[in-house]
Amino acid sequence: MKHVRLGIAASAAAIVLALMPSGAGAAARNQQTPASSCSDHSLAAPNQSLNPLPTARRAGQKIDIFAPVHNTQSTTRYNTLFYLQLAYADAGTGHVSGTPTVWWRVDHGPWKLIHFTFHRGRHNVNAPYWDTSELPMGTFAAHQTKTVEISTSFSALSSNGSYFGYEGFSIPSCQPGGPWYQGTSSFSLYYQPSSRR
Repeated sequence: MKHVRLGIAASAAAIVLALMPSGAGAAARNQQTPASSCSDHSLAAPNQSLNPLPTARRAGQKIDIFAPVHNTQSTTRYNTLFYLQLAYADAGTGHVSGTPTVWWRVDHGPWKLIHFTFHRGRHNVNAPYWDTSELPMGTFAAHQTKTVEISTSFSALSSNGSYFGYEGFSIPSCQPGGPWYQGTSSFSLYYQPSSRR
């Protein structure tokens, strides 16, 4: 099956998203990380280029997104976490149909299916979106770079139009009540089946 493959360029302009991560799953994090390591931007990741915009032209066509995540510090980062949010940008009414299917993996490891939670949008207020809990991403040695890959496909029931993605990379929270993102990345997808042109 044909894939649309897109690497995330370090020099690309960031996509400005109206939706920010909800922090779902933060309560499950352990609280053993020293305060000095919180929000230190130690897991750096670039945003993707907007040109060309990756587009799926038929149901089931996969779009692969690659995000190199780099530990900028000289210390090891343990128990790192990955968060994904996918928003439907064209929902002026706040409605969307057909949940996208998304798989993810790190450094060519085994593919894992993402299980989303859906959040309804409100007319002219915010777009509907799906998001995950924080997912375990493993250990980053000092100055190590790993590539996080996500593969997205749409069904025949999916709403056509623009989708915005937000990826958050974090370490376990050093205090209760919320996530500490060490790095973020964003991307955009477009679903336009040929039969709907």
